[in-house]
Amino acid sequence: MINSIVEAAKTNKLVLERYLVYLFDNLLKIDLSDSESLENFMPWSDKISYELNFLGYFFIYLNFL
Repeated sequence: MINSIVEAAKTNKLVLERYLVYLFDNLLKIDLSDSESLENFMPWSDKISYELNFLGYFFIYLNFL
């Protein structure tokens, strides 16, 4: 299962390390029996923060230069 989450994150152009930290940090804070809450943390969700996306990560990096 973790392999499919990793592959889905890559397919959705997320920064893998940042997404996994985000996922593991937040899974402890939600009701795991609520499928809608879980759906919001899936790599294809629109709720995933822009900073976890490669393009967003790139622009944040440029702002620090």
